[in-house]
Amino acid sequence: MLIALVGGLAAGYARGGRLTHVTRLRLQRARLLGSALGARVLGVLGAAAWEPLLPALTAVAVGFLAVFGWVNRRVHGVALTAAGVVLDAVGRLWEDGWLGPWVPVAFPPRPETVSPGGVLLAAGLGLLLATAMTEPPVVPPARETIGDGAQEKSAART
Repeated sequence: MLIALVGGLAAGYARGGRLTHVTRLRLQRARLLGSALGARVLGVLGAAAWEPLLPALTAVAVGFLAVFGWVNRRVHGVALTAAGVVLDAVGRLWEDGWLGPWVPVAFPPRPETVSPGGVLLAAGLGLLLATAMTEPPVVPPARETIGDGAQEKSAART
Protein backbone atom coordinates (compact mmCIF):
# COMPACT_ATOMS: atom_id res chain seq x y z
CA MET A 1 0.00 0.00 0.00
CA LEU A 2 2.87 2.34 0.83
CA ILE A 3 4.39 1.74 -2.60
CA ALA A 4 1.08 2.63 -4.29
CA LEU A 5 0.67 5.82 -2.27
CA VAL A 6 4.24 6.93 -2.97
CA GLY A 7 3.71 6.07 -6.65
CA GLY A 8 0.46 8.06 -6.72
CA LEU A 9 2.17 11.00 -5.05
CA ALA A 10 5.08 10.87 -7.53
CA ALA A 11 2.69 10.59 -10.50
CA GLY A 12 0.64 13.52 -9.20
CA TYR A 13 3.71 15.72 -8.86
CA ALA A 14 5.05 14.56 -12.25
CA ARG A 15 1.79 15.70 -13.85
CA GLY A 16 2.17 19.15 -12.28
CA GLY A 17 -0.22 18.55 -9.40
CA ARG A 18 -0.12 19.78 -5.84
CA LEU A 19 -0.89 17.85 -2.67
CA THR A 20 -3.07 20.73 -1.45
CA HIS A 21 -5.44 20.03 -4.37
CA VAL A 22 -6.50 16.82 -2.61
CA THR A 23 -8.55 18.97 -0.21
CA ARG A 24 -10.75 19.99 -3.17
CA LEU A 25 -11.88 16.42 -3.64
CA ARG A 26 -15.66 16.25 -3.26
CA LEU A 27 -17.06 12.91 -2.15
CA GLN A 28 -20.72 12.20 -1.63
CA ARG A 29 -22.04 10.45 1.46
CA ALA A 30 -18.71 10.47 3.29
CA ARG A 31 -20.55 9.45 6.47
CA LEU A 32 -20.65 5.93 5.05
CA LEU A 33 -16.90 5.72 5.72
CA GLY A 34 -17.43 6.53 9.39
CA SER A 35 -20.30 4.05 9.59
CA ALA A 36 -18.10 1.34 8.07
CA LEU A 37 -15.32 2.10 10.54
CA GLY A 38 -17.79 2.07 13.45
CA ALA A 39 -19.26 -1.29 12.38
CA ARG A 40 -15.80 -2.80 12.05
CA VAL A 41 -14.63 -1.52 15.45
CA LEU A 42 -17.84 -2.68 17.11
CA GLY A 43 -17.39 -6.10 15.50
CA VAL A 44 -13.82 -6.43 16.73
CA LEU A 45 -14.68 -5.30 20.26
CA GLY A 46 -17.89 -7.32 20.45
CA ALA A 47 -16.30 -10.52 19.13
CA ALA A 48 -14.87 -11.21 22.58
CA ALA A 49 -18.42 -11.54 23.91
CA TRP A 50 -20.01 -13.20 20.88
CA GLU A 51 -17.77 -14.57 18.12
CA PRO A 52 -20.28 -14.43 15.19
CA LEU A 53 -20.50 -10.66 15.65
CA LEU A 54 -17.18 -10.05 13.86
CA PRO A 55 -18.06 -11.57 10.46
CA ALA A 56 -21.57 -10.12 10.60
CA LEU A 57 -20.43 -6.56 11.29
CA THR A 58 -17.54 -6.91 8.86
CA ALA A 59 -20.11 -7.73 6.19
CA VAL A 60 -22.11 -4.64 7.22
CA ALA A 61 -18.96 -2.50 6.99
CA VAL A 62 -18.14 -3.89 3.55
CA GLY A 63 -21.70 -3.12 2.49
CA PHE A 64 -21.28 0.50 3.59
CA LEU A 65 -18.01 0.72 1.64
CA ALA A 66 -19.59 -0.83 -1.45
CA VAL A 67 -22.40 1.72 -1.38
CA PHE A 68 -19.85 4.53 -0.89
CA GLY A 69 -17.88 3.23 -3.88
CA TRP A 70 -21.01 3.07 -6.03
CA VAL A 71 -22.17 6.58 -5.09
CA ASN A 72 -18.71 8.02 -5.84
CA ARG A 73 -17.91 5.85 -8.85
CA ARG A 74 -17.28 8.92 -11.04
CA VAL A 75 -14.31 9.96 -8.89
CA HIS A 76 -11.19 8.31 -10.33
CA GLY A 77 -9.92 5.55 -8.05
CA VAL A 78 -12.87 5.28 -5.66
CA ALA A 79 -14.62 2.40 -7.44
CA LEU A 80 -11.34 0.51 -7.76
CA THR A 81 -10.60 1.06 -4.06
CA ALA A 82 -14.08 -0.08 -3.05
CA ALA A 83 -13.80 -3.19 -5.22
CA GLY A 84 -10.46 -3.98 -3.58
CA VAL A 85 -11.93 -3.62 -0.09
CA VAL A 86 -14.85 -5.90 -0.96
CA LEU A 87 -12.62 -8.57 -2.54
CA ASP A 88 -10.18 -8.40 0.35
CA ALA A 89 -12.96 -8.80 2.92
CA VAL A 90 -14.54 -11.69 1.01
CA GLY A 91 -11.17 -13.42 0.82
CA ARG A 92 -10.60 -12.98 4.57
CA LEU A 93 -14.10 -14.02 5.66
CA TRP A 94 -14.35 -17.14 3.55
CA GLU A 95 -10.63 -17.91 3.44
CA ASP A 96 -10.84 -18.44 -0.29
CA GLY A 97 -7.58 -19.61 -1.88
CA TRP A 98 -7.90 -17.45 -4.98
CA LEU A 99 -8.89 -14.31 -3.05
CA GLY A 100 -6.43 -14.96 -0.23
CA PRO A 101 -2.88 -13.60 -0.03
CA TRP A 102 -0.85 -15.12 -2.86
CA VAL A 103 0.44 -12.11 -4.86
CA PRO A 104 4.15 -11.66 -4.03
CA VAL A 105 5.37 -8.15 -3.20
CA ALA A 106 9.14 -7.81 -3.05
CA PHE A 107 9.32 -4.76 -0.81
CA PRO A 108 12.95 -4.58 0.40
CA PRO A 109 12.49 -4.40 4.19
CA ARG A 110 10.18 -7.41 4.31
CA PRO A 111 8.91 -9.32 1.26
CA GLU A 112 5.35 -10.57 1.69
CA THR A 113 2.26 -11.73 -0.16
CA VAL A 114 -0.97 -9.79 -0.53
CA SER A 115 -4.43 -10.63 -1.80
CA PRO A 116 -5.77 -9.54 -5.21
CA GLY A 117 -8.20 -7.32 -3.28
CA GLY A 118 -5.24 -5.67 -1.56
CA VAL A 119 -3.65 -5.02 -4.94
CA LEU A 120 -6.85 -3.36 -6.22
CA LEU A 121 -7.16 -1.37 -3.00
CA ALA A 122 -3.60 -0.06 -3.27
CA ALA A 123 -3.96 0.70 -6.99
CA GLY A 124 -7.21 2.57 -6.37
CA LEU A 125 -5.70 4.67 -3.59
CA GLY A 126 -2.69 5.51 -5.75
CA LEU A 127 -4.95 6.49 -8.66
CA LEU A 128 -7.20 8.52 -6.37
CA LEU A 129 -4.21 10.43 -4.97
CA ALA A 130 -2.60 11.07 -8.37
CA THR A 131 -5.79 12.30 -10.02
CA ALA A 132 -6.97 14.35 -7.02
CA MET A 133 -3.64 16.20 -7.12
CA THR A 134 -4.03 17.19 -10.77
CA GLU A 135 -7.69 17.32 -11.78
CA PRO A 136 -10.40 19.79 -10.87
CA PRO A 137 -12.91 18.42 -8.37
CA VAL A 138 -15.73 16.28 -9.71
CA VAL A 139 -19.04 18.07 -9.34
CA PRO A 140 -21.59 15.62 -7.93
CA PRO A 141 -24.43 15.00 -10.39
CA ALA A 142 -27.89 16.33 -9.65
CA ARG A 143 -30.17 13.89 -7.89
CA GLU A 144 -31.79 11.54 -10.31
CA THR A 145 -35.58 11.55 -10.35
CA ILE A 146 -38.01 8.84 -11.21
CA GLY A 147 -39.91 9.37 -14.42
CA ASP A 148 -39.57 11.95 -17.13
CA GLY A 149 -40.45 15.49 -16.17
CA ALA A 150 -40.74 14.81 -12.45
CA GLN A 151 -38.86 18.01 -11.65
CA GLU A 152 -41.04 20.03 -14.01
CA LYS A 153 -44.20 18.65 -12.39
CA SER A 154 -42.98 19.47 -8.89
CA ALA A 155 -41.94 22.97 -10.00
CA ALA A 156 -45.38 23.56 -11.54
CA ARG A 157 -47.06 22.69 -8.21
CA THR A 158 -45.26 25.46 -6.32
